Amino acid sequence: MSNIVIKKSNRIAVWDNVKFILIFLVVLGHVMGIFTESNMYLGKYYLYLYVFHMPAFIFVSGLFSKRSIDNKNYKKVFGCIVLY
Repeated sequence: MSNIVIKKSNRIAVWDNVKFILIFLVVLGHVMGIFTESNMYLGKYYLYLYVFHMPAFIFVSGLFSKRSIDNKNYKKVFGCIVLY
């Protein structure tokens, strides 16, 4: 019989899901970039996607470099989200 050690993680599932969606949008943007020259409407969605997802990705990445999450001070975080 083997001993299995389960370590509790301090990760927050909501932020993991947000990061997953943003990474998916990065991949989608790269795939869409191939077809933007041949389709005018796809080019518009491509530009909108890049206006939205790259700043959001930078915001979420920077969010975890701050002490706001460590100190559980979510009021500052949600204020920044409203401004975004």
